[in-house]
Amino acid sequence: MAHGEVIVIQGDHSGCAPPSGHEGVAAAAPAAGVALGSTEGMVLLEGGAFLMGSDDPFAYQEDGEGPVKRVEVGSFWMDAYAVSNSDFARTVQQLETALKGKGMMIVATIDHQNMMRMVGTSLKGAKTIEFGKPDMGKMTIATNPESGLEMPGRIYAWERGDGKTVVSYYRAAPAFAAYGKDNLKMAGEMMDKMLDEIVNDATK
Repeated sequence: MAHGEVIVIQGDHSGCAPPSGHEGVAAAAPAAGVALGSTEGMVLLEGGAFLMGSDDPFAYQEDGEGPVKRVEVGSFWMDAYAVSNSDFARTVQQLETALKGKGMMIVATIDHQNMMRMVGTSLKGAKTIEFGKPDMGKMTIATNPESGLEMPGRIYAWERGDGKTVVSYYRAAPAFAAYGKDNLKMAGEMMDKMLDEIVNDATK
């Protein structure tokens, strides 16, 4: 899936850091060499206001579902990609397990760290997992051979400077939709749903 957008999801239960100027906010101890409140690999989401709650008579008021109230949210930082709660090796293992659990075949694993070692360059953990599913191939390249450029699927896991493992991948739907075929668009949407579930399971 060489085209399309990179998915942006949050997989880290503590994946946001307070904006500068917010003193007194409790935070976990940073990894060695990383400043407290580091925003490495994060994006700033601008604050704003929204209406929360419902006036629906079936809304459960005692649980905070109503009444409708205006809520102000300050700006905050969030990881730009799925960030695992496990170390690099375990995250890769969890990704492989989650892929197989969805009936995916792992066709190749590219160890970028090992490749860089061959040319005398140091790199933290970084692997690309290539995968496919025969049933998905039946829906795509069997009837539309030109879509084979989008296969196999790929997930890239890499270890960030602060020791956290980031998982990123391309969405399939935009790439398949570009061919103008309804069956390919549907296949891409199905693949996106599966990938969302796989990455969420692997980064818990």
